[in-house]
Amino acid sequence: SSGINAEYGERRTGKVKVIYGKFNYNKVRLDGVEVYAMQNDRAMSMCPVNTIRVREGDSVEDQTYWLECGGERGIGGWFYQPTENCLEFTEIKVFDYRWAAKS
Repeated sequence: SSGINAEYGERRTGKVKVIYGKFNYNKVRLDGVEVYAMQNDRAMSMCPVNTIRVREGDSVEDQTYWLECGGERGIGGWFYQPTENCLEFTEIKVFDYRWAAKS
């Protein structure tokens, strides 16, 4: 899944916001998901804070996860689920490094 449209070129990726949204027992499907900055369709860089660890709780706040890419350059975000779980989420937002550095 691409987080930044490739037609805009390479950008420095800041923070990645992931919301699960289904506040039920299936939230475990998101556990262990890793995020990478995609340089192109063959090369990726692991973000410094890149792994989702699902928390308890059934609210939007409880099931919203912030990951940090620290300015890694790329054309998008790549999300990988290393387990046999289905990768499932409601919303993903990838923020430019300049915005992320201010917040």
